[in-house]
Amino acid sequence: MDANAVIALLAEHYGIQTPVLTPVSGGTTALGFKVTSPQGNYFLKVFSREYATTAFWTEKICRYIPVLGWLRHQPHLRAHLPEPIRTLSGEVSCQDDARVLLLYAFIPGSVLPDNALQPAQVRTLARVTAALHNLRTASPHCPRTESEDYAAAFLPELEGLLADSWDYQLSMEIQRMAAPFEGLLRQRALELTRLQAALRESDLPLVLCHMDLHHWNLMECAGRLIILDWEGVKRAPAESDLMFILSLPYAADFMRVYQQERPGFALNPEALRFVVIRRKLEDIWLFMRALSLDPLEGSMWDQNTRWLQAGLNELGKESFYVA
Repeated sequence: MDANAVIALLAEHYGIQTPVLTPVSGGTTALGFKVTSPQGNYFLKVFSREYATTAFWTEKICRYIPVLGWLRHQPHLRAHLPEPIRTLSGEVSCQDDARVLLLYAFIPGSVLPDNALQPAQVRTLARVTAALHNLRTASPHCPRTESEDYAAAFLPELEGLLADSWDYQLSMEIQRMAAPFEGLLRQRALELTRLQAALRESDLPLVLCHMDLHHWNLMECAGRLIILDWEGVKRAPAESDLMFILSLPYAADFMRVYQQERPGFALNPEALRFVVIRRKLEDIWLFMRALSLDPLEGSMWDQNTRWLQAGLNELGKESFYVA
């Protein structure tokens, strides 16, 4: 990373002078840094334009940062959300030809590892999730949000890669990794297409969802539970958030509190199956794409390879019920 270019962007667009950038581990889409400066401490995401998957994430910034700002005005949610920092001109991010920068207020704390939530944290997560799902997004003050259309735009590319008929090829190593799973990948792709058609004909209620509510997006901060990474926020079936919880040991405790806050809610089996399968296939596609097109080396190559192999290994082991 060109640190001097990043420092220049911080000065020009945020008025942050003489910052010290300290790398923060974690994250699959951008480099993370703690920014220490006379103006304050911040968390910085740096998205590199040289990666093929970057646009998949950066194109969402202008949509989800305004929604996150609105959510911070909701009394049951504010304490559990990160605070995005706008540029001096009021923009949600800044950029140059090589990178896109996204800035937040710094939150001291640690990401919760290995699905290890204490009972009180489980109850908090359930209440916060229910509060999010109970919001009235028809409010004139709510920024425009995307609505679930049960699309899977990545599917033609994934199927084309498996058939060696796309406009780029999987690397030989990735082909070898994927070969034992090709039959299962095709089966899941067919099932996803069937579920798409059924759900588009349904009239499922849509609620505001985080869409990526797993443990690596949860942080403990002085006794508060913080939910990070709101890139995917949209109106969708509640199962889009619940799918990350339902196979965990505390699923029943979570659902007990969640349903107290949302009486009458019942899981829809087809919606749950759709969102689980779509997420698995989309993750596999993203890692295949990165490993075939992006200039990954050393630890970044190894990490993405491990993530792809883990995703392939978990295919066919999905949970579609409460543990």
